[in-house]
Amino acid sequence: MNEQKFTQKSLEVLNNAQRIALDHNNMQIEQEHLVYALLDIQESLILELFKFMAVLFNLISSIYILILHSYW
Repeated sequence: MNEQKFTQKSLEVLNNAQRIALDHNNMQIEQEHLVYALLDIQESLILELFKFMAVLFNLISSIYILILHSYW
């Protein structure tokens, strides 16, 4: 993976997804880790889009936490 082709925010999301995966004893990054990392990042375009679309951020985050816990 050539890190020079990613933006700073993209790298931050990937690092957060890796941390989330490792925190849950997963050896690889899954979609759930990436989505939660996208929702967890500060000043995220994804978060702003969800707010704009009136999606309940806390509900989505809670669902992904439950999904992550199901990997244990």
